[in-house]
Amino acid sequence: QFQQEFQSMRHELMEAEEKYTKEVMGIIFEIVKDVAAEEKYDYVFEKRSCLFGGEDLTPKVMKVMNDQQKKKKKK
Repeated sequence: QFQQEFQSMRHELMEAEEKYTKEVMGIIFEIVKDVAAEEKYDYVFEKRSCLFGGEDLTPKVMKVMNDQQKKKKKK
């Protein structure tokens, strides 16, 4: 019985993790799209996919995320 309860809780935790990961990744994706459009980039690659060259957009994306978070806290 303990094992069944443990498995059930583990499954619920995995589902919650998947849900929130998708939510966060969706937010990040939208911010990256906005930053890329603002900076007039045609393509954006993950850092690990680009062997050399390019510009790291992470600081700009993080700034937008932090600014959005601050606005939410003020409300």
